[in-house]
Order: sequence, then structure tokens, then C-alpha cells
Amino acid sequence: MNLPTHDNSGTNDRSARFEIHIDANPDRWRGGFQWAITNSGIEFDCGLSFTEEDAVNDAQQRIAEIQRA
Repeated sequence: MNLPTHDNSGTNDRSARFEIHIDANPDRWRGGFQWAITNSGIEFDCGLSFTEEDAVNDAQQRIAEIQRA
């Protein structure tokens, strides 16, 4: 699942956008969903969440943190 956001990246290029990519965790024993934040093909951060909704929320929260930096 790809969920493009409408958030500015917080980089010098204020018109740049992050994209959130969410996939089922390939580790079936652990389960959950993996998420990644990218911009122009560069991965800024990634993580693992219990549900798909949690993954979206976690990724959006991380984008907000990056933008504040």
C-alpha cells in the first residue's frame, strides 16, 4: 500500500513531499506491517507496527517529527 502524504518534507526544498509505503511484514512469525517514509526515492525512516492503521499513524507521526527538526 502506498499512501502519498501532502506534508512538506522539512528539507531545504519546501515543495518536496514524503511518501508513506506500507506492506505486510514478510516475517510471518512476527506479523504486523512494515512502513517506510521516502522522498525522491530516498528512505528517511522505517519501522514495524502491529496494525495497518498503526503503521499509517506511526509514519505520519515520524514525518511530523522530521519536519520540526
